[in-house]
Amino acid sequence: MVEESLLPLLEFHTNCRSLDDVRKVREMVLAKLCKIDETLADDPTAPSVVSFEAGVEECRGHTLRFLCGDWMMPGAIGMISGDSGTGKTVLAAQLAVGLATGRGVINWRIENRTPVLLASVEGPRHFLMDRCQKILKHTGWDHFPSNMWFHSKTIRDFRIGEPGLERMIQQSRAEVVFLDTLQHFFTGDENSAEEWKNKCLIPLSRLRDRYGTTFILIHHHNKAAESWKAIRGSSAIYSDLDFVIQLRKESEEEEERLVFDGSPVFNRIVEVAKNKYGPRMVEIDHVDFSKPFFYRGKATRGVSL
Repeated sequence: MVEESLLPLLEFHTNCRSLDDVRKVREMVLAKLCKIDETLADDPTAPSVVSFEAGVEECRGHTLRFLCGDWMMPGAIGMISGDSGTGKTVLAAQLAVGLATGRGVINWRIENRTPVLLASVEGPRHFLMDRCQKILKHTGWDHFPSNMWFHSKTIRDFRIGEPGLERMIQQSRAEVVFLDTLQHFFTGDENSAEEWKNKCLIPLSRLRDRYGTTFILIHHHNKAAESWKAIRGSSAIYSDLDFVIQLRKESEEEEERLVFDGSPVFNRIVEVAKNKYGPRMVEIDHVDFSKPFFYRGKATRGVSL
């Protein structure tokens, strides 16, 4: 019986003598609640199908909408990918700022302010905060958005499938979560399709179903691949994602080719490489790796569908 299987999950001690004890009990309770949710989700007595009429009634009032451009939908699991140094983290930070402030990014329209969580453990957090402040300054936003959140320095169980990630979503109430980079949040082998599904896609899908969260993973390209479009790891990663934004250099010799206000200008090609509604490719300018991407116009080369 499901009820009997829940009983061990409800057993915990509350003999707290310090603030650390309270924190430990709180984490224990949250972890047990996650287990309870999983047990209830696996309830064999729950309906496995829904009728057409009931499904339509369930979806009544829900309209097709985009959080950003015509590619980021609520509850999607997508990715920003590219080689090292192409500006993946900068683009993620700019998207986070744009969503939090309700201001468009590049030529992608953002109509509403959306709570975001930017979890980046690849580099120092103060470096990321500094980038976000500069992006805010360039967008003309004169205060810190109250709906923009970052991971705490003290959190340790932040990886996909661990209770800390769900705890961050609960506390921030973020509708869009950026995980930078995938290798720091995914504990499995990225070259294994089975581990990608079981240790990344399925746990994120459960969080998506529970909270309606949109996840954006930051990941690297496979340097050994002939095509710059190849995402590092199993081909199942690209196949399973709802959208993929890919960055690349305009040319290998373009570094510091142009100068703008005394700073080198780096041209980038950004492509919505995968999208249920059709990919688009645009060309952008990137200034000094600390300022936002700017839209320059559509790229001349075609898009591979």
